[in-house]
Amino acid sequence: MTRLGRRFPVHCGYNPPLFGEPVGVVRDSIGVGNYVSGASVNIPWTHTPVGKPNFVIMWVCLLYQSGGVAANLNGVGMPFLFNYNWTNLGGYGGYTEGFIMWNPPPGPWTLNYFPGTGSAPYASCNSVAYRNVGQIGATIQSPSTPQVIQSGPGSIISVGMGGWVTAGGQNCLLVPPPGANIASAGGEPLTIGEIPGAGPTQTINWTSTCGDGAGMCAVNLLPQIPKPML
Repeated sequence: MTRLGRRFPVHCGYNPPLFGEPVGVVRDSIGVGNYVSGASVNIPWTHTPVGKPNFVIMWVCLLYQSGGVAANLNGVGMPFLFNYNWTNLGGYGGYTEGFIMWNPPPGPWTLNYFPGTGSAPYASCNSVAYRNVGQIGATIQSPSTPQVIQSGPGSIISVGMGGWVTAGGQNCLLVPPPGANIASAGGEPLTIGEIPGAGPTQTINWTSTCGDGAGMCAVNLLPQIPKPML
């Protein structure tokens, strides 16, 4: 505490979180997701935030031959965070992709994924919104399991897993502990999961029944740092 003159104390400290708001990254909401099988058309879906999220990540599982891909939220383009090619199957490429947006507009939102103009894209998509994200931390992408990622208190590790199989069951799973599956869209085998950060590292245990290949990507979302009061 400092003083202005003799009778006007001024407190210098940090802004506490709003009453009832947890310290650290918080999942706000999940989109309804969508998919397309064997068609070069855009894939739209809706996502209604609960609070005021400041970060959105779109996860995609894609199998296609050629052509560019893109994504947007309410018509505003979302840049790649991941574009991981985990295998090639008879001329097709299998990808796990992640697109992001900081400080999205108020909801509800319409998200669109454009799987490109190549031959017979197969894609499954969904979106997750978070509050209190300060910055992006460590990232990993891998076709093998388990994987270790840098972590920390108050963070959330967002995980996207995609795969492909020509016949039979198709599934990718984040294996507890730690973590749980929180979102998925029908059609192609996309699973979205998250792990509360602890630290200094976390092990991501995941598995897949996708016999033709699968890939996992993960990003550690770090919490905002409280700002000093002016």
